[in-house]
Amino acid sequence: MKLFIVTGLPGTGKTKYCEGQMTYGKLTYDMDAIADAMDFEKKSGLARVVAMRMLETFLVNCKKEKADEVYVIRTSPSIEEEHMFAKYKPEYIELNQIWTRRDFNDDDWNRIILKHELYIRRIKPKIITEERW
Repeated sequence: MKLFIVTGLPGTGKTKYCEGQMTYGKLTYDMDAIADAMDFEKKSGLARVVAMRMLETFLVNCKKEKADEVYVIRTSPSIEEEHMFAKYKPEYIELNQIWTRRDFNDDDWNRIILKHELYIRRIKPKIITEERW
């Protein structure tokens, strides 16, 4: 099983990119969407923890069922998530062209940017700047 971690700021087209990769034997886990669905107000870190625990089970079963490729959508993986992914020797793909502006207040946006910059420095993912997916 080949694992791809698709990252990027909100609005970069992570979901569209993964949709374009899908063929038989390939699966996608949108960790951001799953966590958001659990916590509509996005105020609890608990939803992210639960989504990560579900992801661990998902990856184990993908490997067991011999999925060819698995794509995980995540804005900026945490250090704990990176350790979990390391078992699968993932390829990190960073999409860095913002196509759709999301509504965030300045404090939230600055927090997202800072967390993402720290992730980029740690992982140094393959950066893709292309036309819209």
